[in-house]
Amino acid sequence: MPNKSRYLHFYYDQVKEISLAYHALSQEKVVLNKEIAVILDKAPIHEVVDEEFCHPLLLEKGMLITSPDEDEKYRKVRINELGAGNADPSILYIFPSMSCNLSCAYCSVEDGGKKPGTRVTNPDLATNAIKWFSNYRAGKPGIPKLILYGGEPTLSTKTISASLQAWNDHVRSENSSARVSLITNGTLLDDNLIQLLKIYRPSISISMDGPKLLHDKQRPFSRGGGSYDKAYKSFRRLQDEDLKPSISCTLYKSNLARFDEMMDWICEDVKPLSLGFNVVHCRTNLDLGPSYYEECAEFIMKAFSTLRQHGIYEDRAMRRVHAFASSTFHLIDCAGLGRQVALDADGQLGICHVATENGETPLGSFTDIKNSSNNLSSREELKEWAEYTPILDDGCQNCPAIAICGGGCKYNVHLNSTKRNWKNRDLDFCKSNVKWMEWLASDLLSNLE
Repeated sequence: MPNKSRYLHFYYDQVKEISLAYHALSQEKVVLNKEIAVILDKAPIHEVVDEEFCHPLLLEKGMLITSPDEDEKYRKVRINELGAGNADPSILYIFPSMSCNLSCAYCSVEDGGKKPGTRVTNPDLATNAIKWFSNYRAGKPGIPKLILYGGEPTLSTKTISASLQAWNDHVRSENSSARVSLITNGTLLDDNLIQLLKIYRPSISISMDGPKLLHDKQRPFSRGGGSYDKAYKSFRRLQDEDLKPSISCTLYKSNLARFDEMMDWICEDVKPLSLGFNVVHCRTNLDLGPSYYEECAEFIMKAFSTLRQHGIYEDRAMRRVHAFASSTFHLIDCAGLGRQVALDADGQLGICHVATENGETPLGSFTDIKNSSNNLSSREELKEWAEYTPILDDGCQNCPAIAICGGGCKYNVHLNSTKRNWKNRDLDFCKSNVKWMEWLASDLLSNLE
């Protein structure tokens, strides 16, 4: 007799009297009459279902199963298909400078911006790391990526220049699809650096948190005064040079409650081709309020509806939208879960780029790793991070958002867990993804003819 899969969930359109039956692991979708859906929805997991309500498509799509064992068997199939738990870094973070000239209110780096210019990565170290990473990636599938990060990377243009040159010579020469990104606050871009960027054409993201008044409250210079005018001028200059800059926008106290003002600024003023909203995390001493993450999720959902009308791509929303619409399993929400390594200014290798900035470099010396015959992907430290994906967590299997979630930030949980238990989940992140599922299903049902 058929029984109900633990992965079967229902969403409703009360106006149209229809429901979406959704398999959270396969991401299969079936539209049903609301009355049948309500009956099946109330049925306990793995309980026998009256054949009167066994819609053939529910059987075909594995939403109704013949034995409870089928759920776990299918989970193992998906784990294998997705390579869940495999550590295979394809992204290299380099910090040209680990210092910063700003003192952002929400900075996730301890002492961020208080010591500008004091922690710079030697250009030779960056070059050697890129050569090593190129050799490591040789013959592997996928697209390698270099991210120039900070601190504020443009405090060391020599290291940026050396990194771009080395990436071009040793990685792009072997794989033309290889990518490189520069994430900067935009306050130090001068003619020489812009000419360099025109030669190598990396993806460039400027950190801007809204129009001048809102931005300057959150992103002042470390020595006082707002940073908006210089960041905005650089953004415009990059647009004029056809370098297609994107915006990295953190939602925090000054801008989170100013939705209309933010949308006007994005859509009518700066008009980026793309942007990404950031949610504050990896801080233990900020009072974000009890509903901060819920407010961020609602802001981004609402913003997505506006931005797509203006042809602006928003990264955080599109991770979920793409996963849901194309039935593509979103395995990890951050490459820190086994898919990246980060080199600090002292030549130490970490896993999470924020943890690396805060001095947590569990992989140890880059020189030792470079000279070791052991495979980087087999390192237990990396494997532990890779195993944080929800499909491997028994506690996540009843969640409807398991395929769009990606697990969130492991380091944030580590910092904010009183037990320091890395298997814990960020419940605020979990709640926001459940809301995303409700929104995505509602959007799908409302657009059905």
